[in-house]
Amino acid sequence: MSLALNSSATARRPSFDRLLMFWVPVIVLAVLVIRNDARMAYAQSANGAAVEAADLAENAGTGTRERQLLFLALGATGGMLLWRDQRTNRRPIYWPIMLLLGLLFAYGCCSVVWSDSPFLTVKRMIVLGCLALGAVGIGKVWSTRDFCLALIGWTLLFVVLSVAAELANGVFLRGGDYRFSGVFHPNKQVFFCAFLFLCSSCMYQSERKRVYLAIAIFALIAVILTKSRTGTAACLLAGAWLWWSYLPRNWIVNLAVAGSILFSIGLIGLGASGEEVSLLSAARMGREDELSDPTKLTGRLPIWTETLSAFINQPLLGFGYGAFWSPERIRYFESQNGWAFSHAHSIYIESAVNWGLLGVFIMLMIVVATVRRAKYLLRTHERMAGRWMIALLILAAIAGLAESAFVADGFEAIVLCASIGLVACHGPVPPARGMR
Repeated sequence: MSLALNSSATARRPSFDRLLMFWVPVIVLAVLVIRNDARMAYAQSANGAAVEAADLAENAGTGTRERQLLFLALGATGGMLLWRDQRTNRRPIYWPIMLLLGLLFAYGCCSVVWSDSPFLTVKRMIVLGCLALGAVGIGKVWSTRDFCLALIGWTLLFVVLSVAAELANGVFLRGGDYRFSGVFHPNKQVFFCAFLFLCSSCMYQSERKRVYLAIAIFALIAVILTKSRTGTAACLLAGAWLWWSYLPRNWIVNLAVAGSILFSIGLIGLGASGEEVSLLSAARMGREDELSDPTKLTGRLPIWTETLSAFINQPLLGFGYGAFWSPERIRYFESQNGWAFSHAHSIYIESAVNWGLLGVFIMLMIVVATVRRAKYLLRTHERMAGRWMIALLILAAIAGLAESAFVADGFEAIVLCASIGLVACHGPVPPARGMR
């Protein structure tokens, strides 16, 4: 009887562990993103018009109690994952990446000493700690396949909810200045769609199931419909690398020729129909009227000018993590430009004011170590993790020219941190002399 009960408990244990270590993080992160970023007001227009927001200066450094609890839940979930994994599995870890991540976090904590606003730095370091703990826990415990399936599930959920919201409001694919946004801003929606495209492509390359290819095509169409120029360009280049590294060279040549022919036929068709053909207009994705409108966040030059002018005064250590965008500075920038902004719209400038040149150097070391690790994994059984990591870094590096998402406290940064944890904690560890 005792043996039978023990056998029954053992048989049930994998299901319980699966529930605890896979579905709990999936649910926590999905709720965090939807409650923190989703707004039905975005779906009530055909171009993702900005939601009428409260005073940015008044909300700087603050967050709702619900948001705080959700980030604490994410951190607690990551801690639980690491604790249970330590008891059951002892995977080899590529320590250079993990030690550099720890060094960056310690540096951020030390920035309280020279911070312009120590209170803001402490609050935002707590949020960053919860984000990093949750993300690294997911990356360490989940397999590459589990991570990709979860990411496909999350992003597909966000995209489907967005399509449903636009259909309910009668704006889906409406002409004119339509941009696919759904319940998120188009500049955020493009990253969800890009993750879906890149991750589905990785899964197709690994398992050759057509459903993943169909999802990837659907996601790529959604990326283009967002009309987010920087995000779309970044996704296309990351996807080009991903498929270039996978397809035989003769396939690539044939696809390039076919694409050129279709593009030429399209231009000829437009010309024959009497429509004005403009490559510049195509590159702008039909958003010429927004180029000089900073309230649409497309005229980013004033933001960069003001932020860099301030950064020059404190370049080495920066202003302390999260302290640059204080209420006083936001109000000052608003008085100078006539509108308010609370982040730099560039991961490079945002990182510089938050971390200073010293912190940016540590971040660069993390990127270099991660690329080396990913290239090593391309030669092992964890090649899918290596492909995904390099494609994600390409996406972040290019999109980061005009967006801060990958260094903010949102889903994009969580995906990036979890992916770094994934490549650091899976696959064989190279010899002590380094990569070969």
